[in-house]
Amino acid sequence: MLPAGPRSTVTEAWCSLKFTLTNPAAAERVFRVQAYYTERPTVRYGRDVRVPGRAAVTSWLSVGPAPPQRSDIRRDVDITLYEQTGGEWRPVPVDNGGDRLRSRALPYQKSEKGTSVLLDGVADDTPGADLVALAQAPTSADAESLELVRVGREAGGLSQTVFVVADRFLPAAAEAFDGVSHFVLAGNRLEQDPVGATALRQWVLAGGTLWVHLDRVRPEGLAAVLGSDLRFQVVGRTGVTNLRLGFPGEAAPLREFD
Repeated sequence: MLPAGPRSTVTEAWCSLKFTLTNPAAAERVFRVQAYYTERPTVRYGRDVRVPGRAAVTSWLSVGPAPPQRSDIRRDVDITLYEQTGGEWRPVPVDNGGDRLRSRALPYQKSEKGTSVLLDGVADDTPGADLVALAQAPTSADAESLELVRVGREAGGLSQTVFVVADRFLPAAAEAFDGVSHFVLAGNRLEQDPVGATALRQWVLAGGTLWVHLDRVRPEGLAAVLGSDLRFQVVGRTGVTNLRLGFPGEAAPLREFD
């Protein structure tokens, strides 16, 4: 169980934790996953998941703001797994032992105006398309979009910390986006993720800020987020081969591009 979706750390806002349940039995089983911060055991977050026989199900669990702890880089959580048997919820022992509690340290980062970016070439189930490959190809379209986002944050006096969405699907809950202030759409993966697109749209309608790179996003991908028919159509595209990019009042040189 680790932070997933719009940000890869927990913070002083709602976040999502991603987990996978595996059922080796032939019959379907129903599980309940509960998690709580060690310093706040009376506040628990849970989700019920139905897992078919001999199958694995990946899902998300929403957790509230992280409480203060001594560490500046982690927050401790305790996790309990239950199974519904005979109409009752019974704890599932850890590794067939007597202990019923799992503990895990989650990566933590202090809350700030965070930015998440969704790219086409970064997804956890796409072999070789990870952040390492992205760093090794600085001239790729994904790398250029990421660099543009970082430059924008620097121009706004913010840190260069950018959360790249590495999960193939976004969480289904709108509160999963509360840990970021800006979401950048620079790819078309949401065309295959209508549930995640709906959650993103709900977050935007509640006040979230969305930046769409229209040179990277197809109209179909934008329609998935807007949730309605587009009132425009693409009639052509043109490139910008030279421009000045700099801070206000700066005599920026003219830069040439392919």
